[in-house]
Amino acid sequence: MVHMGRIVRMGHMGRMGLTKHGGEKCGKVVNKLSGTNDLNVKLARPLCGLTELRDYDPYISDLAALLTGVKPVIYIDLDIRSWPYIHELCRRFKLKYVFPEEEYHKEAFHLTPGKKIIILGFNQRKIREAARQWSISVVSVPWGVALGYPQCCVKTYAKWQHAESPFKKTPDLIKVISGQTRAKEQLSFTVNNIYNYYSRIRGGPKDEAMQQEIVAINSNITFATLQVISWHPCSYNCRKSLAAGEKIFAFMEYYMPNFAGHIKHYLARPVIFFDKYEFVTLDGRLRAGKLDYCGIPGPVSLAPAALFDKIRSLSEPAEKRRGARLDIKKLFSAAWKKKPELLNFGE
Repeated sequence: MVHMGRIVRMGHMGRMGLTKHGGEKCGKVVNKLSGTNDLNVKLARPLCGLTELRDYDPYISDLAALLTGVKPVIYIDLDIRSWPYIHELCRRFKLKYVFPEEEYHKEAFHLTPGKKIIILGFNQRKIREAARQWSISVVSVPWGVALGYPQCCVKTYAKWQHAESPFKKTPDLIKVISGQTRAKEQLSFTVNNIYNYYSRIRGGPKDEAMQQEIVAINSNITFATLQVISWHPCSYNCRKSLAAGEKIFAFMEYYMPNFAGHIKHYLARPVIFFDKYEFVTLDGRLRAGKLDYCGIPGPVSLAPAALFDKIRSLSEPAEKRRGARLDIKKLFSAAWKKKPELLNFGE
């Protein structure tokens, strides 16, 4: 795994090529990765000889979790055009890999057709165990645990997934997590999972279309990378998730402070959450039951204009500063079609 300031090299690579597992031995170190583009993130200091990383395939948060030992393996819904980049990462960090769909002759669900699942890690035994659990069920506790997610979080997620049926609609996972959160006065941005849709899509074509729409209207933001931890916590007070998030974000700040600042800029904000695609992100701070805010920035949701107007109508001019003040009691006592949750993500 990678520690701040030094690399601890592990394992060895097998044969080169797009095979079920393996890679090649580390060769000459160059600074640029093949398969990269203008979405590269510049590093503040070299990482195994690299001066930049890409922010998808894998997401930087996932790669950071693997390199810091937070997760034993990571899996990627891989665009095959990203293979040169993935292969170079494996070469640099001496990672091993497996393509479980080929290994087990089973096709995974892909939001975008033509992709492949790949599982990466340092330890071949753990990679193979994760692939085996994937072949059995991707909504099981053993699969989540094999990925290094806290068991408490995996159990909450699995219970939520299995509760859905054609005869019973369950609330979005965010509301379940919020309901299990005891102390809500101040939530860490490192566990903000509102923009993590990948494993919350389960409503068929309509749900998928709405997810694509919300990504499209936020085209100025790399929407899917707005996360520190890549799993859904069991609560926003989950100690294991908070500890993991702190470790991952410290890695980001050390190697890519500008990118870390970008992530925090969007995640460390209070959110009035109504539903999966209806929420209002506020540029403000909550104090003593009053939310002072100076704008409604992105990410933008699919909430109707009337919802934004109602929040503005419930607000008053803020004292001693520009902007507005929203009394939280007024927010919760107002009549809404969908009950709001205030998720006060901050430092």
